[in-house]
Amino acid sequence: MIKKLLYGILIFSAVMLISGCGKDDAINTDSSSGQISVQTEPKTTEQSSNQTVTENPSENPLTKTNELTAEPEEIKTEELFIEQVYSSTHHSVKILGLKEYKKLEEEKYTDKPSKGKKYLVLFLSIKNTGTEDDYINANYVHGEIDGTEIEHTFLVNSPRNYLPVFKHIPAGGTIEGFIVWEVPKNWKKLVFYYDGWQYTDEIFLKCTLKKKDLFNPPIYSGTNLNISQ
Repeated sequence: MIKKLLYGILIFSAVMLISGCGKDDAINTDSSSGQISVQTEPKTTEQSSNQTVTENPSENPLTKTNELTAEPEEIKTEELFIEQVYSSTHHSVKILGLKEYKKLEEEKYTDKPSKGKKYLVLFLSIKNTGTEDDYINANYVHGEIDGTEIEHTFLVNSPRNYLPVFKHIPAGGTIEGFIVWEVPKNWKKLVFYYDGWQYTDEIFLKCTLKKKDLFNPPIYSGTNLNISQ
């Protein structure tokens, strides 16, 4: 009986020992898994910041050298003369006439200059020899009368049946029109510039006119108006 009891105790002890070993193995397994996760976790921010990355400067937009844009060619000042056609890359210009008016009168309205002044009207023919449409812009006209800056003005009436030159010119087309200034009666020299072609023809167009240059343009074959000359 005693032998059976001792034998039972030994069996129970052996079973408990085996069961305890199983728990230790599970703990070790978890512990070893923890070690693997530690070994395989990503690098810290500090480690990443210390990492040296070699880049090709030509592929890095931060290190690229900005390409220098080609400098525009120098804008030239070109002269427009009486009785001489001026030609540029995209335009052809001819003076048709230069005329003074004390007033311009029609049935419905009379244009009158300021006291002590008269109208000085420049008549032009402009051809667009380029391949794109163009527009003669009034904002690009600048004038000087006897060294003093002067603004061009407008007329209700149409001198010699012409209309203002500020209009659209189709490619290959030609327009005829006028620019008008109020000038002193005893004016001596008018200088005007047109800089609307600086980006197409790379020029400033300049014209110097004096009293000796006055002459009548041909009457424009547009509308018939009774113009007082």
